[in-house]
Order: sequence, then C-alpha cells, then structure tokens
Amino acid sequence: MIKPSITQELYDTIYFNLEKMNYTVYEKLPEEDVPYPFIVMGPIHKRHRNLKTAIGVICDVDIDVWGDSESRFSVDSIIDEIDSVTRINTNSWKFIKRINESDCQILHDNSTDRDLLHGVMSLVFESR
Repeated sequence: MIKPSITQELYDTIYFNLEKMNYTVYEKLPEEDVPYPFIVMGPIHKRHRNLKTAIGVICDVDIDVWGDSESRFSVDSIIDEIDSVTRINTNSWKFIKRINESDCQILHDNSTDRDLLHGVMSLVFESR
C-alpha cells in the first residue's frame, strides 16, 4: 500500500472533518444545481522550511464556501467554524495553523443569474 503524501493526508483529513461537521463538500464546483451553502476544497500548495536540524513543511490550503444571498449567515458561520480550527492531526502528521498568515473573506459573485456569496479561505498550516 502506498503511503499518502503529506499534502494528500492533510487534504483528506480536512475533507473528512468537514463532512463529519455535516457540511456538503466537493472537490470541484458541482456542474448540476445543488443546494446552498456548500464547500469546495481547493488546491494545496506545499513549501519547505529550513530548520536547524530538519526541513519543515508549510501547506497553504484553499477552501471555498458558496452560498446564495439568503444564506449569508450560514456562509459566515461556516467560515468562522473552519477558521477556528488551529490544530489538525492526521495519521502521520501534526499541523498547527499559522494564524497571522491565514486569510478569510466573503465576496459577492454575480457571474451567474443568481446573486451568490463566495467565501474564500486561505489557510496556512505548518507541520510539527
């Protein structure tokens, strides 16, 4: 059995934890109409960090929260709940969130015939 990479393990853990929190989660924007709000897991970017005795890993994780104009409170609550997570433990790794480098915002999206809200989360985690 092939061991998953550090980024795949982090992605899977976040994905499954969001599902356990009873959120609807997708790996990409759904092509069919689905009820709002929902979450789309975005890309993960891995960077290396030189330490005195080892090389650390920093992972930038993008998460998008989508809602319609009636679900503003839900979108904001979902973002707040996800943003409150400061530690993630996977099977092989421990991650701590770099709060000063993470960012969340809610944008209005009018690229469709509906007025949508797009919560954009850029979270940064460091392996321990």
